[in-house]
Amino acid sequence: MPAILTILLMLTQAGRHEDIPALETRIIATLGADVGAPGGPDRPLDRRLRLQRCSSPATISTARVEVAEIACPSAGWRLFIARVTGVRANDLSLSPVSLTPPSMPIVRRGDSIAVRISGTGFAVTMWAEADQDGVIGQRIRARTTTRRAPFMVIVTGEGTARLSE
Repeated sequence: MPAILTILLMLTQAGRHEDIPALETRIIATLGADVGAPGGPDRPLDRRLRLQRCSSPATISTARVEVAEIACPSAGWRLFIARVTGVRANDLSLSPVSLTPPSMPIVRRGDSIAVRISGTGFAVTMWAEADQDGVIGQRIRARTTTRRAPFMVIVTGEGTARLSE
């Protein structure tokens, strides 16, 4: 009898969360590229995510080249999915070319930037505002709208940065 209750509880809990593989399939279909392919998500969605089930299909926005956004306003969540852009390290037939001279900032004060935080098995991207100009590899101050205290990021590309350690 306790085993049946455990199974029923597991089934009810499963119905309250979004189907992460189904979300990933929708993202891949919308972007038109598979995980790891140019234009596609840079990594699979973490299967450990527990997102409240959306009452209507989640919306997917591809307004920015480097980041896709999937959101469910009714459940109050949204995810930013980093996309593979530019030349991949294992593609030896192409060599990256910078069109911006190294001395010219590619991130300007007041720009909205996608800040990536990653570790073993996870990656999160959040939006922030640059507090100063920066070139690739430079540490600059940034802040989010919810956190007024600045934090340090390292510029990684036009409109993108990673959290500084």
